[in-house]
Amino acid sequence: MDSVIVVAHGSSANTEDDAARRYATALGERLGTPVRFAYKGDMEPTIPSVLGEVKREGAGRDLVLQLFFAPGMFADRIIPSRFGLGKGVMEGTMRLGDRDVEVRIAPAFGIHPAMEGLMH
Repeated sequence: MDSVIVVAHGSSANTEDDAARRYATALGERLGTPVRFAYKGDMEPTIPSVLGEVKREGAGRDLVLQLFFAPGMFADRIIPSRFGLGKGVMEGTMRLGDRDVEVRIAPAFGIHPAMEGLMH
């Protein structure tokens, strides 16, 4: 992937040490590449502002990691639509400026099979 974006709900509370920032930093260190984070609403950095960075850097593919525990309205409808995809569509192409960018959105992390093992 050219770009990895962690997307979270966001909060009006102090975000200096929130999960989205921490996970993006840790994943970036592990991958050896910058990983961005964005919030689904109006809180900065917003998805549109992060997509502006992606556009300026010329990325051709985006991987979106949703920091939501379960599928639902945000994970299945709102986030895909913010990346130019239809409701429930988790991969496709979005128009970003003058070019097309491949987008793949991972499902909400809470339904990953490894999560059950973490609960034991």
